[in-house]
Amino acid sequence: MIKTSVEHLGIAAKDTAALSEWYCRVFGFKEVYKGSKTPPTYIIASPQGGAMLEILPANELGEEKNEGKQGLRHFALTVEDIDAAKQILSENGANIMYAKDASGGVKVLFFTDPEGNIVQLIYRPNPLV
Repeated sequence: MIKTSVEHLGIAAKDTAALSEWYCRVFGFKEVYKGSKTPPTYIIASPQGGAMLEILPANELGEEKNEGKQGLRHFALTVEDIDAAKQILSENGANIMYAKDASGGVKVLFFTDPEGNIVQLIYRPNPLV
């Protein structure tokens, strides 16, 4: 079994700044990360803690191929050992999309579940919140 907790949900948006601001204004989320690309990706944290949303550009074609669609894109689960998690996923029929190292020692792995939903595993040595 892989020990996890939910880190964030990713939502593709036409206007990332406006959607991020709306969640902050309506629900009291706080901005904890703003990307340097234009339009930027935002990560906003729930005021109660434990829940974050990643608001990312709908028109950004990356390895996940969201093809400009709006709506829920993926959810992320934190893990302590991404390599062990990858092995367990492979043994259990998950479709591994890709894995990569990110800045600050962060490691990510994307896979699809049996229904085709995109899920991200993330190891973050220094949590954002």
